Amino acid sequence: MVILAGGARCMKTLDLFFKLLLCLIFVFQGEVSAQDTPSKKDRQTALKAIRKEQWDTWYATKRRKDSTLVTTQKEREAYLNSPLALEYRESVRKQDSARHSNYLALLDSIYTDTRTLKLTNGGFASVPQKIFSLHHLDTLNLAFNEIENIRISSDNFNNLKYLNLSRNKLQTRNIRFDRNESLTYLNLSENECRKMPASLRRLKGLKVLKFSDNSPAEKPLKLKIYAWDSLKELDLSHNNLKKIPKRIRKLKNLEILNLSYNTIKTLKGIRHLNQVSELEISFNPVFLNPKYLVEMPNLERLIIRGCGITHIPPEINRFNGLKKLVIPENRLKSVPGEIGDLQTLENLMLYKNQLTELPDELYDLTNLVWLDVYYNELKYVSPNISRLKNLEILYLSYNKLRELPESLGEMTKLRELYLHHNQLRELPQSLSNLKQLKYLHVYENHLTTFPSQVLELKNLEELNLSFNLIENFPMEIAAYEHLKYIYLDNNSTNKQSMSYEQFKWALKQLQDKGVMIKFDY
Repeated sequence: MVILAGGARCMKTLDLFFKLLLCLIFVFQGEVSAQDTPSKKDRQTALKAIRKEQWDTWYATKRRKDSTLVTTQKEREAYLNSPLALEYRESVRKQDSARHSNYLALLDSIYTDTRTLKLTNGGFASVPQKIFSLHHLDTLNLAFNEIENIRISSDNFNNLKYLNLSRNKLQTRNIRFDRNESLTYLNLSENECRKMPASLRRLKGLKVLKFSDNSPAEKPLKLKIYAWDSLKELDLSHNNLKKIPKRIRKLKNLEILNLSYNTIKTLKGIRHLNQVSELEISFNPVFLNPKYLVEMPNLERLIIRGCGITHIPPEINRFNGLKKLVIPENRLKSVPGEIGDLQTLENLMLYKNQLTELPDELYDLTNLVWLDVYYNELKYVSPNISRLKNLEILYLSYNKLRELPESLGEMTKLRELYLHHNQLRELPQSLSNLKQLKYLHVYENHLTTFPSQVLELKNLEELNLSFNLIENFPMEIAAYEHLKYIYLDNNSTNKQSMSYEQFKWALKQLQDKGVMIKFDY
C-alpha cells in the first residue's frame, strides 16, 4: 500500500511537471508570435504616420495649385484689359445679343403644346414670362444664363420632368418651388446658393439632384438633406464639404453619390451609405482608415481619383460586392494581396501610380474585364496574368517593361491591348492566338523587326507601331480586311531594300480600302 501511495504521488508530480512545461511552451510561442506579428498599437502608429504624410503632401500640392491659380487669374485679368480681349468680348456680346433676339423671336412663335425647350446662353436675367404658359412642357434647359430668381408654382409646369438651371446667378432665398411630384431631374450646379433651398423638400418625385459648385471659396456648403424618398442620384461635388453628411441616411433609395472635389479627410459615415451602389470621392484628402472600411452589400462602383493615397489596407476586401474599383492618380507603390478576394470585380483601374509590381493574388480576379495599370513603374508581368481568362481590355502602357510572358497568348478574349511607351524589343509569338484583338498599340518601344505574328490578327482595326526601330515591313499587311488605322511612321525604314516598293504597293491597297495610314514614304 505504501508503494502504491508513493507511485500515485510520483504520477501526480509528473503530471504537474508536464502541465507546467506545456504552459511554458505556449507562453514562449506566444512571445515569438507577438514579436513576429505587429501589435494593434504598432499598426495604429504606422497608419497614423501614413495618414500624416498623405495629408501633408495633399495640402502642399493644393497650396501649389492655388498659387498657380492666383498667378493665372492675375494674368487673365491683365489680358482682359488688352485691346485683343476687348475686341473678343465685343464680338461675344454681339453673338449673345443676336442669340437673345433669336430666342425672343422663338418664344413669340412657339406653340403652347411644346414639350421641349432649350434657351442656353441666352443672356436672360429672369425666366421669360412666355414659358409659364407652356403647360405641356416636360423638358426645360435654361443653363448658362444670368437668372437670379425662379418660382415654380402649382399653377404652371405641372408636367415638367427635366429642369436645368446650372450656370446662373440663383441664390438660396430666390428659389421657390411649390409641391411638385412630376419633376424628376433638377440641376442647380454652379449657382450662388450657400445652402440647400428649403422649398426643395416639396419636390416629392425628384430622382436626380445636381447641386455641385455652390459654396464660396474656403467655406463649406450649409447642407440640409431632405427626405426625398425617390432620389436616386445626388451630386454634391465642389462644395468644400469636410465630411460625409450624416443626413444622407434619410435617402433610403439613393444609388449614386458624388462627393468629389471637397475636403473630406476620412470615410467616417460611409456606413450610412449601405444602399449606395456608386460612390465617387475623388480629389479629396481622404485617408483609407481600415476602421471605416465596412461591408456595403450594394456598393458596386468606388471611384477614388487624385487623393494622394499611398496605402490601401487589406480591409479593402470588405467591399466584396464591387464590380468597378478606380484608384488612379494617387501615389500607391503596392496593392494588398487581399484585392484578390473581390471576386465580383470587373473593372480595376490603377493608372498613374507608382506601382513596381502587382500581387499574384490579383490574377485570381477571374471576372475582370478591364485592367488598367498604365503610367506606373512595372518592370515585369507575371505569366499568371493568363489566369484573367475574361479580360478584354489591358493597359500596360507607360511602364518599364522589356518583355512580356508567352502566356499572354492564352488570354483569347482580349480585344484591346495597349503596350506603348515601354522598352519592348519583341512581342510574344503567342500573340497570334489573340484572334479577337481589334486594337494593338506598341508605339514608342524598341522593336527592330516587324512582329510577323501580328499578321495573324485578322480582326485588327487599329495597329500602331510608330516610333520603333523597324527597318522592313511586309507586303502581307494588304490582307487586313477590317483595318481602319495603321501607324508606322518614325521607324528606321530601309528605303533601299527590294521589299520597300512592294510594301508601298501594299499600303496603296489599304488606302484604296479607306484605311487611314501614317507612314514616312
